[in-house]
Amino acid sequence: MFSALSLHETAYIPTALPPVSIVSSRRSKRVWNRLQRLQAVAIAAPRACRKIRRRAQSETLWVNLLKHSANKLNELSEDWKKLEVDACKVEIDQLQSDEESFRELLKRCPWGDPSTTAFAPQRVSRDVVVSSHGLATRAIVECELSRAFWELRRVTASDDSNAEEQGKQVRILSKAAIHHLRLLEIEKAHACLTRAYSLSCSWSPLDGGNFDVGFLEYTTKLVAAKSFKFPAAAKCSELELIRQRLREVKYTEAKVLSACGALSLSQLSRGSMTQQFEKHLSAWHEESPDEESSQRSILVDLVLVFLLHKAIPADRLHTALGQDVFQILLDHHVLCKTQEADEAANVESMKHQNVLASVALWPVGMDLVLATDFESTCFSDSTEPAMYLSQDSLALMTAAPRRPVHRLLDLCCGCGIQGLMALHSYAEAAVFVDVNPRCLSFAAFNLSLNGLRDKCECLLQKDIRHDSMPPLGTFDAILANPPFMPNPQNIATGASLLFGNGGDDGEDVFSVAVSFASKHMRSRGHFVAVSKTPNIDDFPQRLRSWWTGTCKGSAQVFRGPPVGAQEYMPTAISSGVEPIRYQQALREQGIYSLSQILLFIRLGKGGKNSENQDDSTVLDISVSRNVHKAFWLNVEALREIRTELEKSRSTSQSVMHDDARKC
Repeated sequence: MFSALSLHETAYIPTALPPVSIVSSRRSKRVWNRLQRLQAVAIAAPRACRKIRRRAQSETLWVNLLKHSANKLNELSEDWKKLEVDACKVEIDQLQSDEESFRELLKRCPWGDPSTTAFAPQRVSRDVVVSSHGLATRAIVECELSRAFWELRRVTASDDSNAEEQGKQVRILSKAAIHHLRLLEIEKAHACLTRAYSLSCSWSPLDGGNFDVGFLEYTTKLVAAKSFKFPAAAKCSELELIRQRLREVKYTEAKVLSACGALSLSQLSRGSMTQQFEKHLSAWHEESPDEESSQRSILVDLVLVFLLHKAIPADRLHTALGQDVFQILLDHHVLCKTQEADEAANVESMKHQNVLASVALWPVGMDLVLATDFESTCFSDSTEPAMYLSQDSLALMTAAPRRPVHRLLDLCCGCGIQGLMALHSYAEAAVFVDVNPRCLSFAAFNLSLNGLRDKCECLLQKDIRHDSMPPLGTFDAILANPPFMPNPQNIATGASLLFGNGGDDGEDVFSVAVSFASKHMRSRGHFVAVSKTPNIDDFPQRLRSWWTGTCKGSAQVFRGPPVGAQEYMPTAISSGVEPIRYQQALREQGIYSLSQILLFIRLGKGGKNSENQDDSTVLDISVSRNVHKAFWLNVEALREIRTELEKSRSTSQSVMHDDARKC
């Protein structure tokens, strides 16, 4: 209460207090203690205000400096582009000096040197500090790129064509490729590296000299994702053949996890663990009995290509999968060449090359195979990747009840994993909805791949927050895996992908999904969703406000332990500014923790476990008292939840039906 005093009020607090020894009565002591605290506030308040004012002034100053520097560096970039290759030394030195002066200035930026930022932001943040820092980063990289291409023009204009000059060109092109990648100009980076590789091979044909072939392979992987061809309906039989062949060679979830030593498929999406899984695969293959060695070799190659995103010799995959399936994979660009040796994409021209996968193929259970983008997939344009299989997707698939239903809705469907598992196990028909057109293309591909296309009613590209939905009718089950990471003011620019950005508080899409479900469930319907919810203790109150249907429902919230919000930074930290501003924005939002949850809502009479609820409450909510550790990775706990939900639904169906019919 004392810190709320104004400077005007603190002026009336005495600066000298009587010594405590002469204060006799208890009331006088309490007054003396209060005055002592007020005195401390009176002394500290002006200092605190001055500190805040200085911080605000410094912030404004640096924002203006960043914007000014970005404008000047953009002008220098244009000057490098216009500079003639035979320009005089004075002119060159002047440009270099001007550029260096701005770089030295920006090194003192309190949020980190923009030149050390790994990638220039591709999306605009509403935070003025983050956006101005990003502008400076982009301007620096573009200026370096313009200077690199001027150097390349000067070298290529030389009459000398010896190995030394070609080596200079290779180094400049490699440097330019790095700058293009920092701007996420993937195709341009790949073109630079392809040209550099060609030059390096011309003067050192055996190994390409000192050229980094791995760098070229990396950009090839990024470019390959764009070339993936989604099939026409007429080719569904070809895709089913792919799944059939993969099953024949034991490419199943259990086998893959055993071979890699992984606990979950979601671990295989982490690039940081690739080396660990490769070692485990090698050891698993070496310890195989002689009669299983060939079969294990095939499985190792499939994991390397389709899950760990490695390039391997084409003839190994050709032998493993057979000519027919290998050719189908080439036709759809599921497999791509690592080097552009020729344009003929046929088996004979590919046999002696390395190939890599443009998309991941995940074995789910014993029967399903699902295609997604890789975790590293990104695009130069506005194309949004389809999310790989993550903890939350697999947790929802594992815990969702599997009692038979007629119609199912997969909201925020991504690659379609929830709807596909439902159609495969317990649903007669399904509707898939996502805002990302690439996700719907993957869902269609996966439906054909698993022979389930005939069970799909439709695939809708809609943003449920803003787009009006067509009349879809009602559903027996609605599953949702919405984006849930809070991203206030779009500060975490690397987390702005559609599948990861849950809005300022992380619940923009989640809240709309609950509201939509409350109006589109049948009398025996249920809604299941996963999310990472902020401030779990306040969640029931928010959940009730989202439930806009008129029929009563009961909700069960299964949860993991709360994790401090300070541990989250949902993006690859490529600059010093984003973590600072992100954590500050979370505090301003009042978000102090995040918890993994599984939400189950059943239409019907309120649950028995809720407390302090009157008869007028539309949604009756209970939160699990048992907090599961590593909740989404705890497969046993998730299966127990599924069994519990299936039993509770079975015993209450008649009551639910009567209650919902009244609505």
